[in-house]
Amino acid sequence: MVRGDNRDTARLLSQVREFDRKGKPKKQKWTSRFFNFNASIMKIGLYRDMKKEDPEQAGYIRFAVGLGDDFYQQVTSEIRVEERTRSGHARYVWKLPSGQRNEALDMMNQAHAGAIRLGVTYWTDEEWDMLAERLSKMEKPAQGDLEDLITPVESEQQASSQSKEVASKEA
Repeated sequence: MVRGDNRDTARLLSQVREFDRKGKPKKQKWTSRFFNFNASIMKIGLYRDMKKEDPEQAGYIRFAVGLGDDFYQQVTSEIRVEERTRSGHARYVWKLPSGQRNEALDMMNQAHAGAIRLGVTYWTDEEWDMLAERLSKMEKPAQGDLEDLITPVESEQQASSQSKEVASKEA
C-alpha cells in the first residue's frame, strides 16, 4: 500500500511508522506493508519523462495504443504554482483546476512507487529478457466475463471433451 506525501523535502519512498509517547517506533505487523511516496517529486519526474522522445533514453514512457483523450488530460491535469506564505517566503504547491480529474496521474505515481519498492527500476536488460522469456512460455488464461463469477470458466479441453460425450450419447 502506498500513499502520497506532498512535502518537497520528504524521501522518495519511506515506510510508514508509528511512534509511542517517548518517540520510539512501535512494532506493529501491519506497518511493514505501508509506504509514503513523495508525490511532488514523482509528478515533476513524470512530467519530465513524458517529454522524452528517444525510447532508448532512461525514463522514457510508452503508453498503450487506444488510451483516450480523457486519460492524457488526467495525467497532465495538475499544475505546480508558486504561493507565498504569510511570512513572504515562496513555496510551490500542486493545483488541480476545478472540473479536472487526476486519477490517471495518481495511478501513474502509485505504480511508480510500487516499482521502486520492488526494485523494478534497477532491473538490467538481462533481467527484463528473462522475464519476457518466462512470460512467453506461460499459457494464456481463458478470457472470462461476469457470468464466470457465478460458474467457473472451463478450459477448452474440458468443454470439448464434454461436447464429445454429449455427441456420443446422442448417437
